[in-house]
Amino acid sequence: MPSTKDFSRRIDILDECLRRRQKKWTVEALLETLNGKLIAEFNKKVSIRTLYNDLKYLQYDLDAPVEKVTEGRMVHYRYLDPNFSIKNLPIKQDEVALLKDAIDIIRQVSGYSIMEDLEAIVRKLENTITTNVQDRYTVIQFEQNAKVAGSDLLDGLFAAVKEKAVLRIRYQPFFKGVIDYTFHPYLLKEYRNRWFLIGQADGQDDITTLALDRISKIANSSAKFKENTSFDPDTYYNNMVGVTLPKGAVQERITLLVDRDKVPYIITKPLHSSQQLTEQLPDGSARFTLDVVNNYELRSLILGNGPQVKVEAPELLCNQMAALYRNGAAAYEPYLSSLPVTE
Repeated sequence: MPSTKDFSRRIDILDECLRRRQKKWTVEALLETLNGKLIAEFNKKVSIRTLYNDLKYLQYDLDAPVEKVTEGRMVHYRYLDPNFSIKNLPIKQDEVALLKDAIDIIRQVSGYSIMEDLEAIVRKLENTITTNVQDRYTVIQFEQNAKVAGSDLLDGLFAAVKEKAVLRIRYQPFFKGVIDYTFHPYLLKEYRNRWFLIGQADGQDDITTLALDRISKIANSSAKFKENTSFDPDTYYNNMVGVTLPKGAVQERITLLVDRDKVPYIITKPLHSSQQLTEQLPDGSARFTLDVVNNYELRSLILGNGPQVKVEAPELLCNQMAALYRNGAAAYEPYLSSLPVTE
């Protein structure tokens, strides 16, 4: 089954068209309607070849009664049964099992109480069909963490983002005074088992990122919601590690020299999706590049790999990493003289 983001929407649009008998749905008419809606919703369109493939998917994968009708020189498509719709297709036993598998995974990575609602829905689906799902046991296990501070706010914030509700938030940054925000929430994001709320605060032009574990109070606000015109949640974090975007920061080409023993780890678990292996050196070491913003999370990630990963460019990041190592060495100064020298 195709897995592109807009695939399900394309099938829904074709389903709506083929049910309507008021219009003769030629290939040209279907393509015009399909692309008109796709451009409005996804800013993209598809080819006639994709349209034919979607019609085949409807007919052969979903058993839709797609009928090709020839009237003189005109060829058009419709459902043989005008009452048919893919929205009315019954769910199958193996599909319920897949849903339960998905819930097993989501339960381990989610703190949402919505899980209870999902499980109730699956139980209802099981009761509508003859099912014989065998006793289940754990087949996938994620790293378990103590309950993260602020995770109890997830349900309410999820609803606020979805319903476009303005919030009054009392926020307590580390080492700073309390701040009260009138906040327009746009996105919830998790990074390393810590949750963040991203949105627009009244009186501020830039996007504001709030850590949920620093929120001490939330209340509803009667203020009018400001639509998100500042960033695209699907792409905003593509050029950074973590969630911090320093003011005025821009994407840079980061060059890293990686020791031989570390190279396979960096290859199999890239530091960022933009990572490229650019040079393999005779001694087994290698150079990699990242196209990212220089922020706190990037420096922490590089530092976590120790001296086996060395920054070669840009100069500012080299200086910052050198300062981190200098300060770290100073913290362990009493022990340095007794350590053996290693190559």
